[in-house]
Amino acid sequence: MVQSRAWNWNDAEKGRWLIPSEDCVYLQKKWQAEGARSVLDLGCGLGRHALYFAGNGFDVTAVDLSEEAVRYVTEKAEEEGLRIACKIADMTELPFEADSFDRVFSYHVIFHQDTTGVQKVIDEITRVLKPGGSVFLTVCSKEHFAFSEISFPKVDENTVLKTEGAEVDVPHFFADKEIIKELFREYKLLQVRHITECAMEDGEKERSHYFIEAAVTTPVRETTGEELGSIIARVRQMEQYFEEIREATKKDAEAVHKDKSVREKWKALLEYYEGGQWLKDFECDERGELPRDLKRGVLSEDGVYNLISEIEA
Repeated sequence: MVQSRAWNWNDAEKGRWLIPSEDCVYLQKKWQAEGARSVLDLGCGLGRHALYFAGNGFDVTAVDLSEEAVRYVTEKAEEEGLRIACKIADMTELPFEADSFDRVFSYHVIFHQDTTGVQKVIDEITRVLKPGGSVFLTVCSKEHFAFSEISFPKVDENTVLKTEGAEVDVPHFFADKEIIKELFREYKLLQVRHITECAMEDGEKERSHYFIEAAVTTPVRETTGEELGSIIARVRQMEQYFEEIREATKKDAEAVHKDKSVREKWKALLEYYEGGQWLKDFECDERGELPRDLKRGVLSEDGVYNLISEIEA
C-alpha cells in the first residue's frame, strides 16, 4: 500500500470546490428522511459538503489529510456558526471507534490510493459505520482518459501516479464493475451510476467516474407474525393519510396549512417517514414479507419525497 498524500490546495483551483455537488443536496433530503443524524465527510477538502450537511441539521465530522484544508473548514464553520468536528486524518486509519456514524460521504477522495489502499479505506468505512449505515462515494472509471489514454507511471494494474498539477505524485485508482462488486462484497449496492463528462471542445478529455451508494449488510432477523401484523396495519394507515393528503393538496395547495385534519395527518406522515419507521417497513417489503395485494404507494421513496417537495416548496 502506498503512503497517502494530501492535496496541495495552494496549487489547486479552489472555486469549483466550494460549491456542494448535486449528490450532496439529494442525499441530505434522503438521509434525513431515513432518520440519519451523524455524517462523516471523508476527505472534506475545503468543506463544501460538510458545511452543507451541518447547515441542514446533521451532526458532522470532517476529516482530511491536508492541514490547510482542515484549518479552512474549521474557520469557515466558526464564521457561519456551524458545529463541525474537524480532524486531520489518514483515510486508511480513521481515528474513530467502531459504529460511530450513520452515514459516510466521500466525494472524489478514496481513489487517491492504490488497490490495496482503496480496500483498506472501504474496510475502515465499514468499521466506523453503524449497523444499517450506508456510504456514498465516487471512484474513477477505467474509461477515464487518465487511465485509458495517458501513460502515467503505473503503481499496480489499477493505479497510476499523476505527474502534473495539484496532484503530482498522488496515486489514482481506477475501477470497473467487477472491481466495484469485489470492493463492496460486504454491502448491498443501492445505486451505481457511471457518468462521463463529455469532451465537447478540441483538446478536452473525457472523465468518467462511478457514483456509488451502498448499505452495510447485517443479518436480518425474521419478522414475527405479531410484528408483521403491526407493520401491515401501520402501512395501511399511512397509505390512507398519504392518499388523503395528495387529494387535498390537488384541490388546494395550502390545504396542509389551512385544514387542521390534513395538517395532523401530514405531521403523522412526516414523523413516519423521517423517524426511521418508514425505512424499516420499506426493508420489510423489500424482503417480500408484505402481502402482494397490500396497497403501498407510501413505501415508494419517490412518492413521499415528491409530496414533501411539493408541500414545502
